[in-house]
Amino acid sequence: MGFDEKENDRTGKGLSPAPRLSRCFSGSCIQDAIDNDRMLSLSIKLPCACNLKCVYCYSEVKTAGMGFRDFERIFYESAELGCRSVSIIGEGEPLLYKDKESGKDVSDVIRSANNAGLEAVLFTNNVLVDERWAAVLYKLDVCVVCKLNSLDPDIQDFFSGVKGAHKKISDGLSLLEKTGFTRPRRRLSVHTVICRHNYEELPALWKYLRRRGIIPYFQVFVPPANHNSVYTNDLIVEKNKIRELFYLLAKIDEEFGFTWDPEKTYPIAGLGCSVVKTGCCVNSSGGVQLCGYVEGELGNI
Repeated sequence: MGFDEKENDRTGKGLSPAPRLSRCFSGSCIQDAIDNDRMLSLSIKLPCACNLKCVYCYSEVKTAGMGFRDFERIFYESAELGCRSVSIIGEGEPLLYKDKESGKDVSDVIRSANNAGLEAVLFTNNVLVDERWAAVLYKLDVCVVCKLNSLDPDIQDFFSGVKGAHKKISDGLSLLEKTGFTRPRRRLSVHTVICRHNYEELPALWKYLRRRGIIPYFQVFVPPANHNSVYTNDLIVEKNKIRELFYLLAKIDEEFGFTWDPEKTYPIAGLGCSVVKTGCCVNSSGGVQLCGYVEGELGNI
């Protein structure tokens, strides 16, 4: 999955580059885009509500904003600028999105992105994924990134802020696997926020996902500057422990035949992030941001 290129095996053990998502590009691809003044990726925040209350979330849920036609136009304009991948992250849960004027939902958004020549990546908390949604998303050839921070029901429910969320998330993940998202190519990923509460179990979770053909998307939690006082003591993991974790995960991946550089893939283990160098995020009000995690706006479309 994705636009990665063959890279050198740092270990000399004949390993292959770790599987990537279409929003994660190789260093040479990123440099080529920079040299030729092109963009590679786009993130959009659909105006939608959310059905969870994640403890680390600082998003301000909005149910009103740009319409379906606005996003459709953005896809085509981005493609003209060289964009190849769009991440649909929503202000809340994308599966709850419904355009008030046209009645279009997130499946129509994905289809519109595909029509513009963009490969879509959908981020979802997975609570609403049922057999119908799994079948719809599979036919759309979208990559789905699900939320799962822990295999422990109590810890996951703590992160989600809703009792019983763990079971719904796990059931949705199993449905996506059953539908075929891990074969013949990997189109299923799990987004995990690295926090103090789940730090110790992350190596086991990484192995659990690799064994099932699911791409781990383990991301360092970095809140906006004006929120640091709220989150630092309870959630953030020290930098030296993050470094240790990345090296441990890279070592584990050798068992699965994969290699990646733990020094060069921060803040997402094994995947890295090129959005701030070759892309941008457009929020539900049309504001253009460096990425979905940066609150300041560069302008408005």
